[in-house]
Amino acid sequence: MTTRVIGRHSIVAEVLRQYPASGVVFERYGFTQESDIGDNEEQWVPAGDATIEAGAALYGADLEQLLDDLNQAAAAGQAADGGLLPKLESVLNTLKTCFDPEIPLDIVDLGLVYDIRLNGTAVEVDLARTSRDCQLTPHLVALVEAKLRDVPGVESVLVRLVWDPPWSLQRLSEFARRRLGYV
Repeated sequence: MTTRVIGRHSIVAEVLRQYPASGVVFERYGFTQESDIGDNEEQWVPAGDATIEAGAALYGADLEQLLDDLNQAAAAGQAADGGLLPKLESVLNTLKTCFDPEIPLDIVDLGLVYDIRLNGTAVEVDLARTSRDCQLTPHLVALVEAKLRDVPGVESVLVRLVWDPPWSLQRLSEFARRRLGYV
């Protein structure tokens, strides 16, 4: 499961807009600001649609360490408008309160949560099902969406059903394996 809010393909300008505290991290890694003579406005280099990966390459920065530091700053930060940003831990804890309608375990322990992406105040979750034929899938998706909307800082939620890779018993947590008698 992905735990980073900011990834290698995130756009530098967008990260700076959503997570103002990231500017300090960028400066520490050598990213610079240049004044545009025409309008006296500072602009980060790289600018435009440059990715974190491209910026790291440009400045010779360790990409993985830069991403770790940016994600720490984002987790501790606030939205550009001063509002709260959702925290991965809060989203994950909320998902642990969503139980499969047919199996008495939460969707995290069942290994149904394949990915969580936080983008500012938006949360996206990739959710698998144990079977394509489950008629309770719409109920579970609605439950996950409703609960995530109550997480502080969340303004929008998207739950995507994914089928690749197919869910298997190997995705069960140790707790779920014991609870279901597989250990």
